[in-house]
Amino acid sequence: LNLRSTSVTAGDTLEADYRYQSFTTDFGVEFYLDNNTNPYDGYFDAWRLGARFHGKSTVMAGANNPATLTVPSNVTAATYYVFIKSTGSGMPRYFYAPTPLIVAEETVQQVPGSETVTLTANADTYIKEANPTLNFGSASLLRTTTDTNDNYGLIKFNLNSIPAGSVISDVELKLYCSYYAGSQIYIAESDSYWSESSVTWDTKPTQGYEYPFFYNITGIGYQQITHSNLTNLVNDWVNGTESNYGIYLYAGNVGDNISYSSSENSNSSYRPKLIVNYTPPLLPDLIIANLHPNPSPPFTVGQSIDLHAQVNNIGNGPADSSSVGCYLGTSKTDLSNPIYSYPTSALDSAYGESKTNYDAYSFAASDVGQRYLICEADYRDDVEENSDNNNTRVYGPFNVVELTPELSITPDSQSVNSNSGTTTFTVNNTGSGTMPWTASVVSGGSWLSITSGSSGTDSGTITAEFSANATASSRTGTIRVIAPNASVSSQDVTVLQSDLDNNQCSFAYIPNSGSNTVSVIDISTNIVVDTIIVGSIPYGIAVSPLGTHVYVTHQGSNSVSVIDTSTKTVVDTITVGNDLMGLAVNPSDTLLYVVDAGSATVSVIDTSTNTITDTIDDGFVQPIDILMNPSGTLIYVSNHTGHFVSVIDTSTNNVIDTITVAGNPMGLATNPSGTRLYVSGEGNYFSVIDTSTNTVIESIDLGRWSTGVAVNSAGTVVYVATYDEADLAFGSISVIDTSTNTIVDTITVGAVPYGLSVNPSDTHVYVINAYGNTVSVIDTSTNTVIDTIPVGDVPVGLGHFISTENCKDQPV
Repeated sequence: LNLRSTSVTAGDTLEADYRYQSFTTDFGVEFYLDNNTNPYDGYFDAWRLGARFHGKSTVMAGANNPATLTVPSNVTAATYYVFIKSTGSGMPRYFYAPTPLIVAEETVQQVPGSETVTLTANADTYIKEANPTLNFGSASLLRTTTDTNDNYGLIKFNLNSIPAGSVISDVELKLYCSYYAGSQIYIAESDSYWSESSVTWDTKPTQGYEYPFFYNITGIGYQQITHSNLTNLVNDWVNGTESNYGIYLYAGNVGDNISYSSSENSNSSYRPKLIVNYTPPLLPDLIIANLHPNPSPPFTVGQSIDLHAQVNNIGNGPADSSSVGCYLGTSKTDLSNPIYSYPTSALDSAYGESKTNYDAYSFAASDVGQRYLICEADYRDDVEENSDNNNTRVYGPFNVVELTPELSITPDSQSVNSNSGTTTFTVNNTGSGTMPWTASVVSGGSWLSITSGSSGTDSGTITAEFSANATASSRTGTIRVIAPNASVSSQDVTVLQSDLDNNQCSFAYIPNSGSNTVSVIDISTNIVVDTIIVGSIPYGIAVSPLGTHVYVTHQGSNSVSVIDTSTKTVVDTITVGNDLMGLAVNPSDTLLYVVDAGSATVSVIDTSTNTITDTIDDGFVQPIDILMNPSGTLIYVSNHTGHFVSVIDTSTNNVIDTITVAGNPMGLATNPSGTRLYVSGEGNYFSVIDTSTNTVIESIDLGRWSTGVAVNSAGTVVYVATYDEADLAFGSISVIDTSTNTIVDTITVGAVPYGLSVNPSDTHVYVINAYGNTVSVIDTSTNTVIDTIPVGDVPVGLGHFISTENCKDQPV
């Protein structure tokens, strides 16, 4: 036997020549490939290459006979010997070719633009039904059997070296079969996690059924297993549509027993391998083509800039997972302070497309010093960026400096007289940089407020409004200006208001509904000093905050009388609706709000012209009293039979809320800060309302019906007029401590007390007794009646009726 070639690869054909002597019988030969020169030891491990048959009369006896043989595809690369074996009658004869045959490693043909990777299993084992709790992860064999006690193999390959997005062309699973008694192998995917060192028959993973296939075993040696399902499975593993939990190996038929070398085999060439041919995705290559701020440096703390970063993709693939990050660093490589991050989504559609991002950044105090702007483009699969570093661009160095504003307010104090009025303060930034500021009243809020200039930048004017001081003591209010980034961040200025001087007088105006007059009482003497004839059935009353006018509603003549306090005469009569009740004036004395119970509306009157400018008609139900909050932003209206209080926004004249209360609400009053609203009414209950939430937080059982309500200037005491509907001759004033909302005293007054007011110094309470035709004067220090003043018939006066005026030159 002679070989024509001494080197082949698995699957190749092998040309040989052989000679034999003729026999008298039919004669055949078989050709084998063996891994040693002893046919008796090696026959079991031999590969059959082919066979020939010769008749007994062949003419080829003693001559060369050609033979074309096929090397099996599963033969391992190594050095072998080819022998010929005779068949037929008699003892078989063996003869080896004198020259060994080298089976070389198969050369994988590269597809243009593709790559091939050979992976060795990173985990493999087998599980055994007969030993369900044992782990065989360290075994050098993978046993598969199908009988009464099955053995299954498990193999896993790490595919991380194959980029996501690759196209898998073909896959070959290469297993070295060391023993077989069977014909087929069955392969399927594992659908759950397993560990080589711990998996057992009892803990085996679940098997998937999407990619199974059979493969016919060709004999001892390498099995080069290919199948479309295997290719599809690897493709889905690589691209993330399936989780890589490896594969199952089964013996294909009942009774089959097949073993393979595992990754623990001492011969590395026998270990399980996965050969993957793939085309990697086309990759982008991002660069920052341009980077600059607008405006140009130097920069200051608080300054905003636009950062222009142009990103180009100069690679061959789309940058669909790209991002650009920009940093403000202390060096060219300092990426510890990110200031921008955005996706380059415009680079998705076409190669080479560019995008310019425009974003704003404001420098902080921590940015002061020499700085660099660094922008870096990033793509998760762009390996070029890791080597050429063209994805980063630096701008700088430049300096960021801090400018220091200086807060200045002139003057730092204003002295004003006891009359109401306004005063101003000027705010300036005498330093550098931008200085935002805010202003607020921090003390004296019951009489001092900011009407304009509560905030500004750098320079501005604060206008503060103050009410009249009707007390015998001067008072100081404080306005605080806060400029957070100034060298001194806050500064206080004061308003010092003098006490009541000799030109200030206080009068109580008492509407007498039965005599159609208004009694004027000088509260310094408690004497009626004037009687003013007004319209029919006067009822509600309000005094202007400036002390210049008193307004009176009339239920009979459906009008409002305007009284000039300096002359104590009616100077105008305004016709309004019918059945008029309460009324209220805004803090600047420019608008008058009148309750029209007959039409269930509220009329808005311009006091400069005494004409109606608006009518509010928004669900009122028998409205009675009306009250303006201290800041003039809200109006409250009691709806007597509707059992609720309406809340009106004065900026829109719209009802913005309704508050349900117990009983039939009547009189209204707030504390000086406007945070609490007090509501009297028929039905014994007195309601306390939190104006921040418009909810009733307390219902006080007075045990009697109530009408008028008044609060002292400190907001600590509420006085409520009450009477017994079964005994009208018995009237009283309930004194309520606002800190506990409890009744602390009860003061007996005249019959059916109606309206009541506290004088400016909080020393006396004046109570109108409707059925007693008198006004009771209460000393607040002792809560006792110290005087009773006769007035006209059936005085009522729902509302605040004490006015502080300039009484110089008024008649005595």
